[in-house]
Amino acid sequence: MAESKARNMLQKLSLTPKRNMEQEAAKSLETEEQLLQKLKVLQEEKDYLNMSLTYEKLADVIENRNMDKVGRPEHGKLMFYYQAGAQNLVKIIKRDTVLPFEQYFAGDIVHLYDKALNVGVRYMDPSVVHTLSREAGFALLSIDKPLEARDMFLRGEQRLEALPVKVLPDLMERLLILFGIMETFLIEERWNDYLIYTDKIWMMGMKEAKKSGLSVNITKESEQLAVLLLLYQKDVECSERHKQLLASYRLDDWKAPIVKHNPPLSTLSPSEQKVFRRFLFYVVSNKRSYEKCAAMIPEISDIVARPFRIEVHNNNDHLKNLEILPIYSRTCINFFHHAARNYCMIFQ
Repeated sequence: MAESKARNMLQKLSLTPKRNMEQEAAKSLETEEQLLQKLKVLQEEKDYLNMSLTYEKLADVIENRNMDKVGRPEHGKLMFYYQAGAQNLVKIIKRDTVLPFEQYFAGDIVHLYDKALNVGVRYMDPSVVHTLSREAGFALLSIDKPLEARDMFLRGEQRLEALPVKVLPDLMERLLILFGIMETFLIEERWNDYLIYTDKIWMMGMKEAKKSGLSVNITKESEQLAVLLLLYQKDVECSERHKQLLASYRLDDWKAPIVKHNPPLSTLSPSEQKVFRRFLFYVVSNKRSYEKCAAMIPEISDIVARPFRIEVHNNNDHLKNLEILPIYSRTCINFFHHAARNYCMIFQ
């Protein structure tokens, strides 16, 4: 009996320091209202780092409550605090071009967005997760983190697949997720995956009666890049639609009319197809001409919102008398920045 009493006393004594530390920590914690007041001052000073840290503290305050018993607004708050913390770290990287610990900031950004998405997946609607993953993906793309960006985009795509057709977001919202994924494929030179997604975008557009101007431009841009990939990347695996699409331009016989299909394989209008075909003619035919290609850029720009651009590099001894013409749209600058040497047209 005496031994059991002594054992209980020792257990209580061993827990006393821990309890005291927890009580002191609880006293030192700032309340949610105090932290929100602190945020107002930091916003005026544009102190993004401390703003991010404050948002993390706010998230900790919410997490310390019983998350399974609090209402939906608390879940939304928690997700927003993590999201805002990541947004402020992105602002730091965009503002300061040279950061000694940039890689750590990038890791923190991914971590915070990931936490926000985890809250969304567990407590919020799939449509909310889709919107957040889209924002996270484009934010990470803007700081040159394509692999991490693709993971975010893919989580959004997965949540979209879980939604019933009646509650799906509009076409533009869904296209942006796919477009973000395709952007990362271009950067990584994953041509086959890019072509698969051009088919996805085309099928998605075919099922929709109403399309916004930007969604149509995204589809047209992906189609033109797919044609260029099919022309100059010989190892790509393409679908039957891609084969017929490329064949419809009749690059083997420039005088032959463009082949029409019903239903149409191309999202370009007949007049736009003619413009793009003439552009291809000046690039790849025996009468190729950089000057004529450059003169057509305004017409190509009218087809999509993001104009194609041509650069000529002929100052290399090995490439003397050769023209390398990487052709890319403004949205795909990252891809051609990394892969211009691999994806180019060399004329002898």
